[in-house]
Amino acid sequence: MSETRTLVEFLSGLEVQLLPANVIERAKVHILDTLAVAAGGSTTEHARQAVATLKALGTPGNSTVIANDLTVNVLEAAFLNGVMAHSIDFDDAHKFVHPGAAIVPAALAFAESQGAHNVEFLKAVICGYEAAVRVSLAGGPSHRARGFHPTGTCNVIGTAVAAGVLLKLDAHQIVSAVGIAASQAAGLTQYRIDGAATKHLHAGFAARAGGFAALLAREGLRGPEASIEGEVGFLKAFADEADPEALTRGLGKSWAIATTDIKPYPSCRQTHAPLDLMLNLMRQNSISHEQIEAIRLATYKYVDKPWHVDTSPPGSSLEGMLSIPYCLATAAVYGQVTLTNFGDAARADTRVCNLLRKISIGFDEDMTARWPAERGAAITLVTSAGTFEARASNPRGGGDQPVEWPEAVGKARGLTEDVLGPRRAEQLVEAVSRVDQPGSASSLAALLVSEEGRHG
Repeated sequence: MSETRTLVEFLSGLEVQLLPANVIERAKVHILDTLAVAAGGSTTEHARQAVATLKALGTPGNSTVIANDLTVNVLEAAFLNGVMAHSIDFDDAHKFVHPGAAIVPAALAFAESQGAHNVEFLKAVICGYEAAVRVSLAGGPSHRARGFHPTGTCNVIGTAVAAGVLLKLDAHQIVSAVGIAASQAAGLTQYRIDGAATKHLHAGFAARAGGFAALLAREGLRGPEASIEGEVGFLKAFADEADPEALTRGLGKSWAIATTDIKPYPSCRQTHAPLDLMLNLMRQNSISHEQIEAIRLATYKYVDKPWHVDTSPPGSSLEGMLSIPYCLATAAVYGQVTLTNFGDAARADTRVCNLLRKISIGFDEDMTARWPAERGAAITLVTSAGTFEARASNPRGGGDQPVEWPEAVGKARGLTEDVLGPRRAEQLVEAVSRVDQPGSASSLAALLVSEEGRHG
């Protein structure tokens, strides 16, 4: 039996009521986080451009588009909400892939279109995460090194599985859906060079393509059996050093959704351990940015790319979100890192730009050897009040320092209240907290529209 089929048969036979309690609770956190981030992302220019494009095309349907006056067909809802969920770089992240931004929008769109119950939606999300993350682990660092963006390439497998679960496909049909989806896997990281918005489209593309694959499989179209690990399959085509056994290793023991990180900051996950250290040192020692004479960071060599280490002022929000020096400088000046810190005014702040010149980044052999199992950092802060040092093995928000439900709720409120309204934001939190109980996924989707009514 192929690894693809083994994985699919395990997931299609999953019974939510038999899952460990922590898997259910983590799933709630990730569903709430993704929907809230999508609400926040709905206000971005690239999200509005995607919505405007579909409005111009005319795509009638009854599926909800977050915080918008538009209803579209199931595939376009998955696409638009996926774009929104990946638009502000605040969505959840595993080692190589951002699973929630594609899986949750696709699952919600199909749950709404199929009139699915909450528990069916919950199962689809958990299964989608499992498939997407396992494919990303099988591809490993070499998949990214070749220029692929796993949020586009690997999530298409996960969304096919999630949609297949909600369409009530059998394991044979979902294997075909995965095979069809694998032929649509796409997403290039050229956006890193100039901060282009194509990155934000990848989750939406994956959500739509995976859903389309499941619909084709439902009609009987057959996809290849071993589409992921086959001799000319996904891993052979997209990775130089693949680990196909990761597709099935530890099935039922380690759960992807329980090992995916929630982001405390709206920036690339590689910036988070440095940010934790910087903010903690400044708060604990009452340091102001005016006192800083030098910031020296040591971390793993994976981040030795210009877009991560360049100390020039970033030219776009995305460039800032990818830049470790910029994130450190803005954290030092503002004492926090929020979405406003990546706007035009913040990026032009002379205090931040001056501090960028005081930052240097080096690479530690031990941290490099431990990556990607660990994402360590060590910081030395040289100030007029003395020199301060700190180090961490991993950033906050992961398995050893998870974001728990109360903090996730606080983050969600901050992202949704201005978009959906305070009452609707609270209703959303409550609905997600009961997503493992009887209820309609359509009711959850309805809460993603402003309480004042749909608006463009």
